[in-house]
Amino acid sequence: LPNAYEITFAAAGLPRMDGITGKSDPFLQIYAHPAGTNKSGSPVLVGMTKFVNDVVDCTWEPITISAGQCGGHDSAIIVRCYDHDADGTHDFIGEARTTLRELVSTGPWLLLINSKKVGSMGYKNSGIVTVGRHSATQFNDTPPTTVTISVKGHKLTKKDFAGKSDPYLIVKKGEKDRKSTRLNSSHLAH
Repeated sequence: LPNAYEITFAAAGLPRMDGITGKSDPFLQIYAHPAGTNKSGSPVLVGMTKFVNDVVDCTWEPITISAGQCGGHDSAIIVRCYDHDADGTHDFIGEARTTLRELVSTGPWLLLINSKKVGSMGYKNSGIVTVGRHSATQFNDTPPTTVTISVKGHKLTKKDFAGKSDPYLIVKKGEKDRKSTRLNSSHLAH
């Protein structure tokens, strides 16, 4: 079996999340338990589509998903659909569970379910996600030896008596702190 696939997802019947006259700006996030991680822990984001503006039916640009990222061809994958909002408070549309093998072999119809709406009058599902096409590809699952992260703060709350903040960033792996970086005012743009 190939170690990775380029997958094109499509959706139909998405709800109108942007009001009665609006539609949705949907995007997908793919969650799984990568190989070598604890399957009882929270799944991690392994893939994401770009959002599409103002639609109820759409086809997203292809994304690459590897078997290693998903914990193998038969491990559980969660496909979550959100409505993109410019302020970052994306609205949850629904989710479906599947496997990588199912995505690339049976061409499934995944019913998006929003558990908060189940039992509501008239609610059946939040749309359907399908796999438009897929192709085998190569993917390097070797983790990088270094990662560069750029973090920017805006309009931070003034916490000190003098009306300033001393922000810091904590990087964690699991429950263990890996690095704590304290910033001083000379690092901050005024």
